[in-house]
Amino acid sequence: MSTSLLRLLALAGLLAFASLASSQAQGTPPAVPIGNSIPGGSRVIVALGYTDYSGIQPIMAIPPPPPVNVQVGSGLTITTGYDDATIESVQWTKNDIAIQNLPVGFNILSFASATEADSGYYSAAVTIGGVVKPTNRILIRVTNPPRQQLLNLSSRTTISPANPNLIGGFVIAASPGQLNESKQLFIRAVGPSLAAHGVAQPLLHPTLHLFRANGSEVPVFIPASSSPYHSAFEQATGAFPLPPGSDDAATVVTLPAGVYSVHASSKDGGTGDVLLEIYEVPASTIQIPFTALPTTVPSNRPGGN
Repeated sequence: MSTSLLRLLALAGLLAFASLASSQAQGTPPAVPIGNSIPGGSRVIVALGYTDYSGIQPIMAIPPPPPVNVQVGSGLTITTGYDDATIESVQWTKNDIAIQNLPVGFNILSFASATEADSGYYSAAVTIGGVVKPTNRILIRVTNPPRQQLLNLSSRTTISPANPNLIGGFVIAASPGQLNESKQLFIRAVGPSLAAHGVAQPLLHPTLHLFRANGSEVPVFIPASSSPYHSAFEQATGAFPLPPGSDDAATVVTLPAGVYSVHASSKDGGTGDVLLEIYEVPASTIQIPFTALPTTVPSNRPGGN
């Protein structure tokens, strides 16, 4: 990339760049504009730009680039934005403290796998033609972004002998580095309680069955809806309350990472509307002891997805 093009980019304020190349970037950055948040696994290249591009004195102050957010584990390269061929020496600083033991003329600062400790304000003083030229100062924030999650899935249909199952499929994925991680889910097949919400023909006697991807059934325990077991998990997940004594079906299961499907059906082959709900139980929820309840009750229903 030519010096004139770099100057034009600096004037325009386009000072952050990204590269998905797996190899270490060399020299000046490619002209690929990015936002200020970089996904993990990519190599991030940030060009600082400069306030003095005349070689004599600052002609205009270029606004500093916005903070750049880098995910932990990403590659990170910071380049001065000056043309490599003209540089005599570079002094890098982090939080205004000189970074020592770098090669003379080292125009890039590279991190193979950024950590939170690499966060800070970076800048450089570049010597060209005997003149020291400062770069802009940029804040690099290396963080693990909050993990987003889907809290609830729900679907409603009419169950009948001709359409005996409402099937909901879902996948549980373990967090990076947590291969044995499991999730606790609150699963419901709401039938008779739908009448209170304006449903004219609810399914009176729904039941639930849970299957793995290979078709084998996961045994589940479905207590009476009047159990305090229900209300505790309704409050924890935000599910609407089911009245005591209703014949809606609900269960709580703890599942490892994998592919699953849950089937809502009628106990007696009846017809009516059923609402299938799957909630993720917050990890902070105090678990109800199961000492008085069996945690699994095998079902006699044939498996299948």
